[in-house]
Formats: sequence, C-alpha cells, structure tokens
Amino acid sequence: MWIEICKIKVSAKQLKKLDKHKVEEHRKSFEEGEYVMPIDVVKINESEYCINGNGRHRFFGAVEAGISMIEANVVN
Repeated sequence: MWIEICKIKVSAKQLKKLDKHKVEEHRKSFEEGEYVMPIDVVKINESEYCINGNGRHRFFGAVEAGISMIEANVVN
C-alpha cells in the first residue's frame, strides 16, 4: 500500500533513535531509484498513520529526498 508522507506520524521515542547516516543512505537510495523496503505503520484513523518501530530511517530518507508517497505495510 502507498501512503502519503504527510499522513505518517513519528513518535518522540523514535526521533531520539534516529541515525542521520542511515537517513542519508536511504535518501540516496530513493534519489537513485533503488528499491527500498516498505515501512511498517499502524493506522490511527482514516487519515493518519504512525510508524510501528520499523522504518523511521527510510521514512526520513524519503522526506529528505522530497518523496510524497511511501510504500508501507499496515500492521493492524
């Protein structure tokens, strides 16, 4: 499933664990058109999702690459 970046929230706990080098690697992957595994999200309501542990570096890599939609697995 493809989800708009603007509909995905990141918890403060996940932000603390962010590795800028990993984000940079994923940004490059997105910009070079490489395959990037889907992130895992939980649906909060009809228009919001939250990253569920797996995918914060890919998410921020997509944001930095200017991507508007990201592939995601909805796990709930």
